[in-house]
Amino acid sequence: MRSSGNQMEYIGKSKKFKNVYIEKCRKNKTLLYIARVIINGKLKMKRFETEREAALFVDKALISFNKEPINILKRKL
Repeated sequence: MRSSGNQMEYIGKSKKFKNVYIEKCRKNKTLLYIARVIINGKLKMKRFETEREAALFVDKALISFNKEPINILKRKL
C-alpha cells in the first residue's frame, strides 16, 4: 500500500547555481537537484542527481531559446 503525501522535502535554493533547487527524498534521505527555468512562458523542469547536471540543463535550455547561459556554459563569441 502506498502512503499518501509528498515524498520529497524542499530544502532550498542552490548557493552555487541559479535556477537550481534542492529536495530530499523522505524515504531514503538522498538529495535531488531540480533545474527549473521559465522561457517564453513555458516551464522546463527536471530532477538530477548532481547540482552540476541541473545547472547544465538550465544553461542548455536557455541556449536553445537564444538566451545567455547563467551558470556553467559560456556562449562562443
